Amino acid sequence: MQWSFAAPAPELTRHIGTYYLATSERSAIDDIQRADSGHFRMFFKGSGYQDFASGKRVHAPPAALIGPTSQCHSYSVSGPLRFFGVSLLPAAWGGIFPAAANDLSDDACDAAALIGAPVENVYMRMRECDDIAQLKALADAFFIRRLMPLPAGHGRVVEAIRDWLASSLAPDLATLYASLALSERQITRIANRYWGAPPKALARKYAALRTASWLVEHGGTPNADAIAHYADQSHLIREVRRVTGQTPRQLRTMGNLIMRASLHPANFRELEDRG
Repeated sequence: MQWSFAAPAPELTRHIGTYYLATSERSAIDDIQRADSGHFRMFFKGSGYQDFASGKRVHAPPAALIGPTSQCHSYSVSGPLRFFGVSLLPAAWGGIFPAAANDLSDDACDAAALIGAPVENVYMRMRECDDIAQLKALADAFFIRRLMPLPAGHGRVVEAIRDWLASSLAPDLATLYASLALSERQITRIANRYWGAPPKALARKYAALRTASWLVEHGGTPNADAIAHYADQSHLIREVRRVTGQTPRQLRTMGNLIMRASLHPANFRELEDRG
C-alpha cells in the first residue's frame, strides 16, 4: 500500500492530526489497527469492513466516521483500493462533527447520514482529485466551514486531560481532579464526550500506547518508566497486545509498516500540545 500525508491548516490543528491518502492494487488486505482517537475516511475505490472490540462488524460506507477505539481491532478491505483519511483529535467531536466521541466508541457510522449533503458534495469533488495536495485543500475548506466552538470550559478540560495523560504512564486521578474546579462526575462526562472513555480507562489505554511507541522507537526494549509501571513482563506484554494486537517482540520483528509508523513518536501525536 502506498501512503501520502499532509498537515491540516493551522486553524484545524486542535481538531485534526493529519490527512492521508492510501492506494493499493492488491485484491485483499486483512490487518490490525491500533487503539486510536478516531478517523474520518472516504473510500473512492474498494470496499471493506472493520471488526471492533465490541464484537460489532461495520461495513465501510463511502464516507465513514470512526469513533475512538479502546483496543486494537481488525479490518479487511477489497481492492484495488483508494481512500482519503483524517485522523481526529478529541476537539473534533463537537468541534467539527455533531457527535459525542462516546456515541461512536468502538464503532463507526455513515458520515453522510449524520451530516447530509455537505459530506456527499465534498465526497463527489474529492474523488476526482489526483493527489494529497488537492485533497488537503478541499478538506481544509470543508472542515474550516464546519468549525464550531466547544461549550464554555470544555476546551480547557480536554487540554487538561491531554496534559494529564502525557505526564506519566501512571497519572494520578486525584491530580487531574484537583487541577479542575469541577466534580469527578463532570470531568468524567466531558472525558467521555471528547475522548470516548472515562479518565481511568484513558490512562490505561495511553499508558500502553506510549509504551508501544517507545518500543517501536527503541527496538523493542522497554524504558525504565514502563518497567516500573507494569507488574511484570507478562503484564507489559498483555497491555501492549491489547492496544496493538501484537507483542513487543512482534512489533520489533514483524509489525506492519502502518502500525509501526502510527506508533512512532514522530507520528504518535494524540497527546501533543497543539496550542
